[in-house]
Order: sequence, then C-alpha cells, then structure tokens
Amino acid sequence: FDRLNSAGFSQSLCHFQCLNFASFLAIK
Repeated sequence: FDRLNSAGFSQSLCHFQCLNFASFLAIK
C-alpha cells in the first residue's frame, strides 16, 4: 500500500508541475 501511495503521490505531483508550467506559458 505504501508503494502504491508513493506512486500516486509522485504522479499527482508531476501533474501539478505540468499545470504550473502550462499556466506559466499562458501568462507569458
């Protein structure tokens, strides 16, 4: 369960970074 949780956490973290990058490009 810990492993699955870590995988889901890193996946959502990557998704969050992707959104940040997209909004940064949108502002620029």
